[in-house]
Amino acid sequence: MSNLLKYKFCPICGRPLKKKSIEHKQRLICGACDFVFYQNSKPCVAAIIMRGKEILLTKRAIAPFKGYWDTPGGFLEEGEAPEVGMKRELMEELGLRCRIASLFGIFMDTYGKSGDHILNLYYIVEALGSPKHAVDDIDDYAFFPLTKLPKKLAFHSARVVLKRLSTER
Repeated sequence: MSNLLKYKFCPICGRPLKKKSIEHKQRLICGACDFVFYQNSKPCVAAIIMRGKEILLTKRAIAPFKGYWDTPGGFLEEGEAPEVGMKRELMEELGLRCRIASLFGIFMDTYGKSGDHILNLYYIVEALGSPKHAVDDIDDYAFFPLTKLPKKLAFHSARVVLKRLSTER
C-alpha cells in the first residue's frame, strides 16, 4: 500500500486531502488550507556496544519482530537530538548510562506492516557500567560474539550493520 493512501484528512483543518504532483513527487495537499503533507522517514537511533569482539543485543518484546534480537535503540521523540535520544533509549531499556564515541553510519529500513520508512543512525557507544534490567520494549539482553550472532535478527539494517562490523573487527 502506498503511504499516500494511509492519510485521508488534513491534520490542520480536517478537510479531505488530495494527491497532487509537487516538486516532481506525488504529495497529499489540502485544497482548503494549502497544507502539504510531507511524509518523511522516521528517525531512529541504535547503539553498537562492544565488549571485546562481542556486541550487546536486545530481544524485542513487541511487534514487529517480537522475540527477535536487535541492537538497542528506538525512535526519536519530536524535536529530540539524536545523541539525547540514544542516551534516553539505553536508560529506558537497559538502565544503562553511556558515552557516545562516534557515528558508525546511517542506514535506511522499513518498519513493520505499515512499511513506514525509517532512517537509522547507528552510534558506537561506550557503556558506563553494565546493563541493569531489560524493560520497556525489550525482554532480554546478551552479548554475542560477532562470529556467532543469533539467527533471528529483527531488521534488515541491523543485519547489514552487524555484517559490516564482523568484517571490520
